[in-house]
Amino acid sequence: ISRCDLTEQAKIINMPTLIIVGDEDSSTPVNLVKDAANLIRGSIFKVIKKAGHLPCVEQPNEVGSIFLQFLEDNK
Repeated sequence: ISRCDLTEQAKIINMPTLIIVGDEDSSTPVNLVKDAANLIRGSIFKVIKKAGHLPCVEQPNEVGSIFLQFLEDNK
C-alpha cells in the first residue's frame, strides 16, 4: 500500500468527498493526507485532534458529528 500512487485517480473524483485524518497519525501524516485532499476538487478536509490512524475509534463522537454534517450538507 505504501508504494501505491493514486494521484491521477484522485484528480478525477467528481463527487462530494470527506477526508479525515488524526493529528497523531504516523502512518498517514496530516500533510500527506492534506496533499491528497488538495487533488480532489471541493473536498472537505478535517483533522481530528488526539487521534492516530483510527480517529473513528479514538474520537468516535467527533468523527460521527463530522459525518452527519457532511451528509446533511450533501443531500
